[in-house]
Amino acid sequence: MPSNFTAPDDMDYIEKNAGRFGWGSLTFDQLIKQFDVARFPDYDNMAEPYIGHIFMSRPDINLGNGNLEVLRNHPMTAMFVNDAYGLELLKSLSGMASNVWMPIITNRAMTYTVSDFAIKTVEKGNTYYGHVLKYGKHSEDHKVGGTISIDFRSDRQLAILKMMYIWMAYIYIISKTGEVVPKSLYEETGILDYAASIYYIVTKRNMRDIVYAEKLVGVFPINLPFSMLSYNDGMIIQDQLTIDFAYGIKCDPMDPSIFVDINYLSGLPVSDIENYTMERASLIDWDQSGKFRQRYGERLINPTVYEGPFVKSNILASFPYIHVVQDPADKSLHYQLEFMNSR
Repeated sequence: MPSNFTAPDDMDYIEKNAGRFGWGSLTFDQLIKQFDVARFPDYDNMAEPYIGHIFMSRPDINLGNGNLEVLRNHPMTAMFVNDAYGLELLKSLSGMASNVWMPIITNRAMTYTVSDFAIKTVEKGNTYYGHVLKYGKHSEDHKVGGTISIDFRSDRQLAILKMMYIWMAYIYIISKTGEVVPKSLYEETGILDYAASIYYIVTKRNMRDIVYAEKLVGVFPINLPFSMLSYNDGMIIQDQLTIDFAYGIKCDPMDPSIFVDINYLSGLPVSDIENYTMERASLIDWDQSGKFRQRYGERLINPTVYEGPFVKSNILASFPYIHVVQDPADKSLHYQLEFMNSR
């Protein structure tokens, strides 16, 4: 800046060149098309914190055909199923539940580990001196079955511990003794009635804008830490537990079918999923307009919208829903996590 500048010329110069005084402000277009020789820290685009959401759709264990009475009287499950909370935990794993989702998993889950994506390589053209050419090759390893460990908060009802034990005991009994049987449809089609699915969604801090999603299919618990109740000459205080789950298939990250599944499982009509999952409305006025909100607005729940600027207490909802919005300015798609109440 010239040394002989005087007000108001100085202020006018600063206003016109505000972005040039020690503050990096690269646009995304500049970031990918031009070199920043000054190397200013890019504060405007620095990484931001995200929030993870774990949703589990329940299995469909059979409590008909006399199975419920068997579980109430079986030595493996009687003490768990017949306590003050056990029967409700058992029902939440079956068609007797009021929800296809298991909110207790979302409410109590503390961790979730996302596995890395990788491709394979193939070597060709080996020379006498050991030089080779490497080619990229697809890999399905990231989608094959495996195991995942999830940490949960424990509580005074030992709800997670009891639920997982009842779930595993059902698998134990149905696979060993046949004292309980699956629904005939599942037997005829070879479907596991004790398998669930996990949907993992990562959002921005507003708990709404989605940045990542994945799905695990064929999920069921395989390890239960009763060791947390061990005694060592002191009070037993274990406020968390880790459950190992097996799963059969993992979907590709951000596969659109993940969002369609969530919306379908949340019970909305197929026509509404098709018509309103894609809402061509402005991101700015989406909360005040659009056919989707006109139809379901009274059922939508979102703490950042209805409890701002502070969340006062618990905000209860029945199920999640994924809304896709197209920005009219650049036609880009934005995926948003919403919550709804039942009718």
